[in-house]
Amino acid sequence: MASSITSGPSPAIAEPALEARRKPAQSRSRETVARIRRAAAHIIETEGLPRLNSNRIAAVANVSVGTLYKFFPNKQAILASVVAEWNEERERSLHDIARLNPSATLSEQIEGWFRYYVETPASHVLTTSRALQFYPELGVVDQEYKARSVAPIVQALRRDGCGLEPAALQSAATAIHDLGSYLLSRIVELDGEAREAQMAWSLMLMRAAIADATGR
Repeated sequence: MASSITSGPSPAIAEPALEARRKPAQSRSRETVARIRRAAAHIIETEGLPRLNSNRIAAVANVSVGTLYKFFPNKQAILASVVAEWNEERERSLHDIARLNPSATLSEQIEGWFRYYVETPASHVLTTSRALQFYPELGVVDQEYKARSVAPIVQALRRDGCGLEPAALQSAATAIHDLGSYLLSRIVELDGEAREAQMAWSLMLMRAAIADATGR
């Protein structure tokens, strides 16, 4: 009689490390890390995510694979560093645009943000979106940015007369943020008249979402 073998639960697959091995302290090391980040971004934007691997990043950055691994344990950690850097840039731009016109409504601020993203780091928005789709584990990095970027939307909604309770207000602000992020990722995939048409349609949707939240 054949013996029956009962297998136990499958071992959990460890999530890849997303932290850098070390932070560069000297200017030469900082430049090396910056080259590695730029190389990863360049590969994603020109060759596609499937081509991204540590050997290819090292080659484009003109560093040895050993040097790359001195700073990053894997390609996910490099991408996490790239996404975090871009998120910091996006966050600075949000605050800068808000400071330029403190009395602007949320709809006006969002139009400024959209145009900034489309005209300045459009490829970064698209690349971040693709990276998050291809490597879901990077979502933890984007969630940290999202938590910070929803706060000014909450403040703007309050200023614009939104009377929702705190929990509902937070939910509305999060929905507006998520809709805006999705629409931006669609806009930057287009060019010329198609991009302008998508921009106009997207801003109309954003105004409708804000009007729904504020009751206006």
